[in-house]
Amino acid sequence: MTTRKLTLALILAATVFAGCDGQGHGSAGNDVSPAALYQQHCAACHGEAGQGTATGSGLSNLSTRFGTVTLTDIVLRGTGTMPGTPSLSDEEAAAIVSYLQSTFGPAE
Repeated sequence: MTTRKLTLALILAATVFAGCDGQGHGSAGNDVSPAALYQQHCAACHGEAGQGTATGSGLSNLSTRFGTVTLTDIVLRGTGTMPGTPSLSDEEAAAIVSYLQSTFGPAE
């Protein structure tokens, strides 16, 4: 595991255990909510509600398809035709991954 992946995994774990509610109201210190980060960086291709579009796949059951480290790597580096977003800070990437996992996790 690379140092950056380990760092992101630790940040994500700290965010979850610090009580972040997925709306930017935790102790993560982010001024931009995870939902706003998703809208800014992901929604154009994956849809406003993760339903997918002609250019991006749907995100339903995301947590059953990818683990945290893999999902973080995909967000930062991309995969297949999906471009990565390497300009995200570690905290922003962790916030997006947490948002993706809680919003598009396994179907209930």
